[in-house]
Amino acid sequence: MKILNMRPCSGGRRFASIDVEMAPGVRAMDVSVIRKTDGSLRVFGHSLTFDRTVADGLARAAVAVGECQYERR
Repeated sequence: MKILNMRPCSGGRRFASIDVEMAPGVRAMDVSVIRKTDGSLRVFGHSLTFDRTVADGLARAAVAVGECQYERR
């Protein structure tokens, strides 16, 4: 994993907002880093983005799954 960008937050429990590359081509954007009451940090994701290669591969896989489902009927 690699942190691509970090934006510190002031006030409240939200410590920072980060963009993370979780694996090559798989990115989680605007992930919240929250400070819990015991002082530990917790991460919550809001959305994911994919680079073109991963997105194209997912699209091909979705089409293949769809075709298989239609053939079974």
